[in-house]
This record gives sequence, structure tokens and C-alpha cells, in this order.
Amino acid sequence: MDAQEIAIKHREYKLEFLKVILSILTPLVLVALTFVVNNAIQERGALLKREEQILAEKQKIYAELGRRLNIIYIYIADVGDFRSYTPPGVVEKKRESDRQFFMYRPYWSDMTEQRYNEYMKAAFLTYVGAGMPAKINAFKSEKVAAYDVDKLKWDPTWDTYFTEQADSEIATKYYALVSSLLADTVKADLRKLDR
Repeated sequence: MDAQEIAIKHREYKLEFLKVILSILTPLVLVALTFVVNNAIQERGALLKREEQILAEKQKIYAELGRRLNIIYIYIADVGDFRSYTPPGVVEKKRESDRQFFMYRPYWSDMTEQRYNEYMKAAFLTYVGAGMPAKINAFKSEKVAAYDVDKLKWDPTWDTYFTEQADSEIATKYYALVSSLLADTVKADLRKLDR
């Protein structure tokens, strides 16, 4: 065997060695890639499931909160079935709304929180004295007149629930809040609170 034949045999040996190495590495690379891709798919699936749960929870909360906010609005604006509600009941709807809104505060954007506070300020006068309920920004005389039309009995203890003033922008503030809440219910993000 001359040097040229030895070089050819050596090259063939190297080529066979590389083929064996590649035949071993190919399945290992495929297993590694499959593992990486599968993990990425599982993480994405878990993220989508989490977002779906957050959206479902936000929508459930909005259904409850929205109903209360609407009762407050129709009572103050004298629309719809506002005569079905009493001043103490409306103030209780405010308490329930506040409790639920702030309990789930991370669900709502800064804009929604700002609009919520603006709406509640337009609807109620708060901090009127220790242990005193919030007062409704509306005119007692309008509510009494509506009760008289329907031949309903007005309870004189309700007289103190009114400020005898109204915010002319209550409808605008209500609809801005509803729009903002609805926009938040289709976004799965959560707000980080610093306070």
C-alpha cells in the first residue's frame, strides 16, 4: 500500500466516522428540538388559559358591578325603573360597587379607576360626617314627585339622603365609565399597583 492509498483509506475512515457521529447526533438534536418546541407550546397554552380565566373573571365581575352602577345612574337621572329603588338602597349599591371595584382593582386600568372616581363623585357626596351614609347628588323634591305620581309612600327618613344638587355631567361620566370598564374586560392584562 502506497501513501496515496493510505490517504484515501484514511479519508474513507473519517467519512464513515462522521456518518456514524451524524447518525447518533441527528436523533439527539431532534429530541432536543422537540423538547424545546413542546415546552414553548405548553407555556403558550398555559398563558392563554390564564388569560382566558382572567377575561372570564373580569366579565363576571363587570356583570355584577355594571348592574349596580346602572341602578345608581337610573336613580339619579330619573330614568327607567328608578322608582323601584329607595335612597338607602342606592347608597348600599354604592357601597357594594366600591367594595367590588377596589377589591378587583388590578383588573381595571388607571383610566377606568379615574372614571370610576369621577362618576362616584358626580353621583354622591361622601365623608359627610362620622358614621353618616353618603348623600345622593339629586333633588329630593323630584323623587317625592315621582313617588306621588305612582302613589307610592315616601319615607320621611329618606329626606336626609340628598344633597339638593346634581351634576349635569352624570350621564357623560356614567357612559365614559361603562366604556372604560368594557374595554378592560376584553384585555387580559393586570395592573401592577404601587400603592
